[in-house]
Amino acid sequence: MPFTLKIPRRRAAGRTDTIRDSIAAKPQHWRRENFIPIRKAELIALLAGQADLSSEDRAAFEQLSRLLAATFHYDFLPRLEDLKNAYAVFDPDADTLPAKPIAPAERDARAVDLFAPQKPQPTSLATSHVQPL
Repeated sequence: MPFTLKIPRRRAAGRTDTIRDSIAAKPQHWRRENFIPIRKAELIALLAGQADLSSEDRAAFEQLSRLLAATFHYDFLPRLEDLKNAYAVFDPDADTLPAKPIAPAERDARAVDLFAPQKPQPTSLATSHVQPL
C-alpha cells in the first residue's frame, strides 16, 4: 500500500484543501524547492500517527526525528552565529552596542563579507555513512 499523506489546509475562503492539491496548482519547478509547507512538529506527528505503525516503531521514529533535528542544529548553528555576528553591525533595531566603534572601511569590508556567497561546509550527515534515498 503506497503511503499517502493528506494534510488539510485552511484557505481564506474557508475552503479546506490538501497540500497535494495546492502543489498541483503550482508550476513545475516546485519540486526543486527546499521547503515543505508544513511545520516540522506537525509533520512528525502526522507521520508518527500512522495507523500501521506499532508503538515501538512510533517511538523509534520519534527518536530518529529528535536525533536528526539535533544533528541539523549542531551542523548549522555555527553558520547561524556567523550570520548573526556579521549582521549585527548593520542591524538598525539592535538593542546592544558594539564594544568598540567600527571604522567605515571595516564596515564596508563586513558588508562585502556578509553578502558574499558562502562556501558549503561538510555536514555531519554528509560525512557519515548515510546513504541518500
